Amino acid sequence: MSATAAALNLDVTLHHAEIENMDLGRRFRSIFLAGATFNLIVDDATAGRALERIAAHLEPGGAALIPLFVPPPVPAADIGRVSERIVEGGHTLRCTTIAVQRRETERLQTATLRYERVENDGERSTIDRDFDAPLVHAPLFAELRRGCGRVAPAAGCRCRRRPRTSRVDRVLPPPPLTTPR
Repeated sequence: MSATAAALNLDVTLHHAEIENMDLGRRFRSIFLAGATFNLIVDDATAGRALERIAAHLEPGGAALIPLFVPPPVPAADIGRVSERIVEGGHTLRCTTIAVQRRETERLQTATLRYERVENDGERSTIDRDFDAPLVHAPLFAELRRGCGRVAPAAGCRCRRRPRTSRVDRVLPPPPLTTPR
């Protein structure tokens, strides 16, 4: 990234911090969270602190655009569908959704994904991993935003729900290695 910034004659400063603890030492007219970053926050208390920190970094009248991704229920036909890719060196990588549990009362969807690597000689390594996707619906987000307490209305985080525009929004993270067969 620094080489790209230098080629564009941009001065870039990178910060590494948990969003609920960040202090960048300045305010901004606008803040944009890339992708479904906010959905990676695992509990309401942390989400509230994150919104407080975002608001603290906004200039008066500033705005924050925070995309929310609520994974839709996974159709039964998608369970077991394999995505695969042949990578440099000729070995095959596969990803398969083998199970999904959606718990609305806990606001959580857990997908069990199977990752496979098949070597050229046929040797196979497999690992199953659970991927938790918190279900942060727009009304809940608005409630968390109001619950920040110390956030002055002038700093006003604005919540806009990203419309679902394509089939890509229906794929469970991480994205498949290739288009499913």
